[in-house]
Amino acid sequence: MARTHLDARKAVIVSTDSASVVSTLGNAILNTTDQPFSETNPYHQSDPLYASYNAEEAKNAAQRYTATTGKPLQFTLTLFAGSNGLEIAQLLQAQWKQAGIEAQVSAIEQAEGIGDVIFGRTEHCSTRTSATPTRTGSTRSGTRRSPRPSDSCRSTSRT
Repeated sequence: MARTHLDARKAVIVSTDSASVVSTLGNAILNTTDQPFSETNPYHQSDPLYASYNAEEAKNAAQRYTATTGKPLQFTLTLFAGSNGLEIAQLLQAQWKQAGIEAQVSAIEQAEGIGDVIFGRTEHCSTRTSATPTRTGSTRSGTRRSPRPSDSCRSTSRT
């Protein structure tokens, strides 16, 4: 599956231009960051070893994924209906497309989305819980993995 393939994950990470997200949608009040910890937090790392934006490497990783799997790199980014994340989702979708990644954006009701997270029907959940944006432009994110993703995830992963 795409979410566990190293080249797929790398393509998404290095095709995400967080500086562009912040400058486009940040209203001049957000700063880019490469971790959930502010500089005043004791867990802040001076170099968290997080990959930075690299359009060429993103294209190469997406091509390697396709060559290895025989399938294009594609997934669905799902957000809560009525949330203010649609602009970010569409901007990320456009960035990923430049790397050859086909991301669909869909919206679900909040109750259904929370149920999906609680019952392990999703792999990753990004939430806005503070004013510090993550690498993808959202704020703080956490991952909930199912013990057996093939048994509990829907055919289209919710991100």
